Amino acid sequence: MKLETRLKELQSIQWLNQNKAAILEERKRLNSISTFDSAIRLTSTNALTSKSNELAKVELNAGYQERFSKELRVLGGIRLPVRPVSKQQGKGKITFGLTLQGSKSVVPAEKILSEGEIRVVALAAFLADITGSGQKSPFIFDDPISSLDQDFEEKVVTRLVALAMDRQVIIFTHRLSLLSQVESVTRKLKDQARENGLAAPVSVTVETLRKLGKDSGITAKLSLRDSKPVQAVARIKNEFLPRLKKHVDNGDADTFEREAWQTCSEFRILVEKCIESVLLNDVLVRFRRDIQTKGRLSKLTKIEQSDCDLIDDLMTRYSVFEHSQSDELPAPCPDLQQIEHDVDALSSWINAF
Repeated sequence: MKLETRLKELQSIQWLNQNKAAILEERKRLNSISTFDSAIRLTSTNALTSKSNELAKVELNAGYQERFSKELRVLGGIRLPVRPVSKQQGKGKITFGLTLQGSKSVVPAEKILSEGEIRVVALAAFLADITGSGQKSPFIFDDPISSLDQDFEEKVVTRLVALAMDRQVIIFTHRLSLLSQVESVTRKLKDQARENGLAAPVSVTVETLRKLGKDSGITAKLSLRDSKPVQAVARIKNEFLPRLKKHVDNGDADTFEREAWQTCSEFRILVEKCIESVLLNDVLVRFRRDIQTKGRLSKLTKIEQSDCDLIDDLMTRYSVFEHSQSDELPAPCPDLQQIEHDVDALSSWINAF
C-alpha cells in the first residue's frame, strides 16, 4: 500500500515537471483574469447607485422636507395638502415630486391645486432646493406673483425681500402692484432699522424697460416713479426739453420723435403721480393697499374745478403716448411747443397748489 502511494506521488511529480511550462502559463492567464475581474468590480456603479439613493432619501427626509415645509409656511401655503416625495428617474437618479397628503388616489397634485397654488408650491420647492445648497447665487424671477391672490402676493413679496438681505434678487415684472409692494415692505424694514439705529438691511433699484416702435428692452433714460413732482418737472425742463430742441434744430426727425415719445410717456406718468401726491395728498395711492387719512384729508378741501380741468386736459392729451394705439390710427408726432407749454403749466400748478 505504501509503495503504491509513493509510486503515484512520483508519477505526479513527473507529470508536473513534464507540463511545467503549460502550468505556469495557465497560472499567469488565471491571474490576469482575476485582475480584470477585480477592476470590473471596482468600476461597478452598483455601490454608487445604492449610496446615491441612500443620500437622496436622507436629504429628502432630513433636509429637503423640512426646508420645503418652512418655505411653504412662509409663503402662506401651510394649508395646502402637499408633501415632497422622491422619484426614481433611472439608475442612480433621484428627483423630488409632490404628492397629496392623505390621498388614496394617484391623481397628481397639479390636477387638484389651482394655478396660483401650484405657483406657490413650485416657488417653495425651488427655494427649499436652492437655499439648501449653501450658495449665495443671485435669484432672478419673472413675474413671481402671477395668478396669486392678494394674501399670497404679500407673503411672496415679503419672502423675496428677505432673500435680498443676503443675496441679489432680480425681478422682472410688468405689474406696478408688485413694485409697490416691494417698495412698501422695503420701506418698513428701513423704518425699523432706523428706529434701532441700524443701517437699512436691503435697498431697491428700479430700471424701466420700454418698447419704442420695433425696438424692445430699451432702458428708460428718465424714470419718474421715485421722483417727487417738483424735481421731475425740473428735470424734464432742464434736461429733456433742451435735448429735444437740439434735435429739432439739427433736423434729426427720427431721434426727436423717438425721444419725444419717451418724454411724453414719462410726462403722462408724472401727471398721474401729481394726482396721487399733489392733488390727493397721498391719501390714496395706486397699488397701495392701505389708505392714509391722518393729517391729510383737510387739504383736499382746496381742490377746485380748475385743478380738475387742468389734470383732465393733460391726461387726455398724453394718454396716447402711454398706451398702445391702433395701427389704423397711429398717434401723431409729439409737438415740442405743446410739450413745453404743458410742462410749464404743470410746474406752475404744482407750485401754486
